Amino acid sequence: MPLTLYFHPVSQPSRSVLAFLKLTGIPYEIKVIDIMRGESRGPEYAKINPAMTVPAIDDDGFILGESEAIVRYLMNSRKVGEEFYPSDPKIRAQVDKYFPYHHNTVRPQFSKCFMATYIDL
Repeated sequence: MPLTLYFHPVSQPSRSVLAFLKLTGIPYEIKVIDIMRGESRGPEYAKINPAMTVPAIDDDGFILGESEAIVRYLMNSRKVGEEFYPSDPKIRAQVDKYFPYHHNTVRPQFSKCFMATYIDL
């Protein structure tokens, strides 16, 4: 049974998990959760992800939310190769340091650009 990605295209964390799946060739199915219409806040999705956020995955009954946790899980549970997650601890640390940097520095700035461009406020 392939991995299921609960996803919405407007969600940058969802897109980052999707990009990782495509780059690595990990088989997956997508279930779009329309966050703009509140689908992530419904009782059915809350059973999948109690935090009611996207993305989330279902890997044969193992449910996980949060894009960073999902990508780390996939790097550790699949043989994605040294180019994605090196085994050398010093080189791996260089990959690991990017996760918080991305969420704390890059993503907030791109979110502002996205909101200004695509969301009519």
